[in-house]
Amino acid sequence: MGKGGKVGLSEDGAVWAFHDSATKNWLKHITHGDGLYVAVGIKSTIVTSAKGTNWIAHNSPTTSGLESVTFGNGRYVAVGFKGTILHSNNGRQWSAAKSGTKDWLNDVTFGGGMFMAVGANGTLLTSFDGKSWMRRSYGTETTLGGVAFGDRRFVIGARAGLILES
Repeated sequence: MGKGGKVGLSEDGAVWAFHDSATKNWLKHITHGDGLYVAVGIKSTIVTSAKGTNWIAHNSPTTSGLESVTFGNGRYVAVGFKGTILHSNNGRQWSAAKSGTKDWLNDVTFGGGMFMAVGANGTLLTSFDGKSWMRRSYGTETTLGGVAFGDRRFVIGARAGLILES
């Protein structure tokens, strides 16, 4: 995945086949859920594929670039520039959610029955359904770059080597 909209597929991590993704835009992140791959990228790009080989571009309700996408609880959620949050039940038709921020959102994940999005200026948002979001305070305004869920906890990577966990 990356510039030019190419998507790489591999069964073993050593041998790769690259496919066109129905866009020439830079794809930033991909997820898989409910039998569908969903990739997002710059210029509000959203593309989907059932097997990762044939891709279809979809309309986006935003013009903002998208940085990350995840799947959980039967819903896809994508985040990006200017506090953009999108959600979809099928990966093909998307709606905008109100994030309550204009800060750039860098990453989103799902775990423990909850979505978590992180971004610039210490932005940390949570949602149980991907539609209604709540800002969380934790005492820093450091830009948060990535979030993962494992072993029943969220772990966030931030600027200057800061690691947060819940």
